[in-house]
Amino acid sequence: MVRDEKGQKMSKTKGNVIDPLDVTSKSGSDSLRLTLIALSGQGRNVNLDLKRLDGYKAFLNKLWNASKFSLMQLSDANVTSYKNPLERLEELDFIDRWLLRELDECVRKFNDELGSYRPDAAFNTLYQFAWYEFCDWYLELVKVKRGSLDTLCYALETILKLLHPMAPMVTERIYSELPWAQSGKLMLQPFPRATPMSPAGPADLEEVRAMKALVEGTRNFRTENKISPKVPINAFLQTEQKALWEKISPFAKALAKLGEVSTGAIPSGPSGKVATSEFTLTIPLEGLVDTGAEKD
Repeated sequence: MVRDEKGQKMSKTKGNVIDPLDVTSKSGSDSLRLTLIALSGQGRNVNLDLKRLDGYKAFLNKLWNASKFSLMQLSDANVTSYKNPLERLEELDFIDRWLLRELDECVRKFNDELGSYRPDAAFNTLYQFAWYEFCDWYLELVKVKRGSLDTLCYALETILKLLHPMAPMVTERIYSELPWAQSGKLMLQPFPRATPMSPAGPADLEEVRAMKALVEGTRNFRTENKISPKVPINAFLQTEQKALWEKISPFAKALAKLGEVSTGAIPSGPSGKVATSEFTLTIPLEGLVDTGAEKD
């Protein structure tokens, strides 16, 4: 039974009736579907909180914007079709192999949860991958990396296939915009299955982990010191893993908005540090932070 957010039975007397037609007209039927699915793990009753619905509407908006960005990338590169990247892993860079591995884990767990009659857990698995790994990380890396867009195409299409049974309207609309797709045919496509072997090796995963740790550390440094995310930060690098730095530096510098990164002698004066297990960035604070105000 669907109850209100406090777990009370809906009735006109209490004035807590939620009309699904009103909700659908304001937020869309797919947002309502996802909310009910996400809350279905509570038990036999679903306490419908419309604040949660706003969150899943935001998820669909994020997926829509991610798709628009992806379509722009495909249009700029004149891409009208793609080859399965899983069939040529050796030609891909470590970023693509990492994303394919995360996607493969998502597909495996999604299908396992559905097989255990846990659609709420299956959707949460897809939500976490699509929002954080695909949108927040991979799409930002696509702006920096060069080469084939096959992984981008494959990942976006796989996300749409997984989400389609739960959000058929939005996913069908996005799918129909893909240059290789046939409108109205998403529901006829084979459902994704996990691969028997991981698309990425341990080295690929370590390289991405090191890059993400440095980016997140630098972003936290900006927040703590109230430095605008638009201002480039110059830094002095200390590391024993120079080969690793050379490999991840284009991505780390772009996502962390780093300016000049030097391996020379660290100058005197106020500075801050961003330290990970592989790298230490010393950041001079002059011109970035009002050190006088900090002392006061």
